[in-house]
Amino acid sequence: MKKAMKGIIAALILLAWTCPSLAGGDRELALAIYKSFKAGQALPLASKEMPGLTLAHAYGVQAALLAIFRSHMDHVAGFKAELTSKAVFSGGLGQVAFEVK
Repeated sequence: MKKAMKGIIAALILLAWTCPSLAGGDRELALAIYKSFKAGQALPLASKEMPGLTLAHAYGVQAALLAIFRSHMDHVAGFKAELTSKAVFSGGLGQVAFEVK
């Protein structure tokens, strides 16, 4: 278990070092998500806060959020969330979406 954790931490450090976006907006959004989670408060829709949000950004936010949880020694038992666009909610992309509040 400890060996796996060291590997995950090393991978996250490498990812943060090689991906500059984790040092900027992705990390800031991840920190806002973490703080709202701890406070039990909802956040506004991410696509409104970060216009032009891409899948790569969403994965960057997820990686940064996991790193934040780990740095606070919080355990992550499961992770199922999505940062999406208004088009998905309007049905314009042919996908079913439900808003989590």
